[in-house]
Amino acid sequence: MPRGVYVSDKRGRKSRPVEERLWPRTGRNPANGCLEWTGGTNGNGRGVIGVRDASRPNGIRMEQTHRVAWELVHGPISEGRQINHHCDNPLCCDVVDTENHCYLGGYAGNNQERSEHGRHHARRGKPITQAIVAEIRRRLAGGEQGKTLAAEFLMSEQNVSRIKLHQTWA
Repeated sequence: MPRGVYVSDKRGRKSRPVEERLWPRTGRNPANGCLEWTGGTNGNGRGVIGVRDASRPNGIRMEQTHRVAWELVHGPISEGRQINHHCDNPLCCDVVDTENHCYLGGYAGNNQERSEHGRHHARRGKPITQAIVAEIRRRLAGGEQGKTLAAEFLMSEQNVSRIKLHQTWA
């Protein structure tokens, strides 16, 4: 379950449980079959909903709706795992049909899938391919600096480091 079942406002009044606020604000899209969130979104176009978090000054933390839906149906998301979308729809909260919609996965697998679907791009729009990843790893092993490779392949040094450590592109 998400860390907080109830959300309290600044005056400490309890609101309805998160499951009573989440599911009524979803609807099936007949065009793609997704169970889409119809409420508020974050800057990345993903649905968000408030959950109680005592560590926050206002007692509320905004959580992505597909993650909340997963935890309500399947339980906690383990460390190092995330909820990915086969459907490529950031508003999708369908955590039951895991073959076509949301599923429990890892970061590397999600990056690979994003690349296969043509959605994984480096800074300035240069696609990152398996060939580029292999070249970066080969040249790092040969002693080249990550900073030099980052500039050449138009990506951040952090991304080069993650490629080197197999945190992305396993």
